[in-house]
Amino acid sequence: MKQKDLDSSPLGKIVNTPEKYNKDILVAIQRNLDYSFKAYGMDRWTAYELSWLNKAGIPQIRICEISYNASSSAIIESKSLKLYFNAFNNSHYDSEKTVLKTIQNDLQDKVKSTVNVSFRTVQDESINPYKQMFQIEESVTQIDSFNAFKFHDNNVEETLYTHIYRSLCPVTNQPDFATLFITYSGKQLDKQTLFNYLISSRNKNNFHEECISTIFNDLLNTKKIKELTVQGSFLRRGGIDITPIRSTLKSYKIIPRISLQ
Repeated sequence: MKQKDLDSSPLGKIVNTPEKYNKDILVAIQRNLDYSFKAYGMDRWTAYELSWLNKAGIPQIRICEISYNASSSAIIESKSLKLYFNAFNNSHYDSEKTVLKTIQNDLQDKVKSTVNVSFRTVQDESINPYKQMFQIEESVTQIDSFNAFKFHDNNVEETLYTHIYRSLCPVTNQPDFATLFITYSGKQLDKQTLFNYLISSRNKNNFHEECISTIFNDLLNTKKIKELTVQGSFLRRGGIDITPIRSTLKSYKIIPRISLQ
């Protein structure tokens, strides 16, 4: 991430809530695309409190989902995105389609890549994505210093998850929590060493997107894993969340969120 991009962002600054729509609120930060391996994936945002006024001045509320390719030249700085969405609150639009297209065009202009935007009115809380998955910390009884990943001799295909992943914002130093999903095939990962590795990130400063890219690269660097998808469902801040996904597969599976996230 370039310092000049961060200097132009509202992160760590006291700013007023915008009173009207202004696309210039959005701040793009140049992405670090230093991948050791061919990677597919996306950055996926969910805004739970998008609101605007219809022609009659009646507030409209939608859940807004945004995704763009992990290889885009830039990412959107999170606080600027929250302020941008707040700017819609007192702005009138003739249709939901107009709002959607406005958001899509503004974001595409910033990240220089195709951006998918969709709205929904309710979240399906009946989804339970954790069936047939293994919670990493269930088999862990202690925390050790991380030295290296260990593997068992048997080959597996499995999805591991944990709710304990944490990193620190590189600007505000505030904690960011996530449910982390690791779907892979190859030699079976030793869950204790994987847990030690994930715990070692708790006091490291990094953006969400780079956290997931680092985990993806570090696991593939072991040369023990054939196929890998890493998804980080970070907890929302200010009514917006992000879900970075990195995968060796072009057609990877997206694991749905639950209310915890």
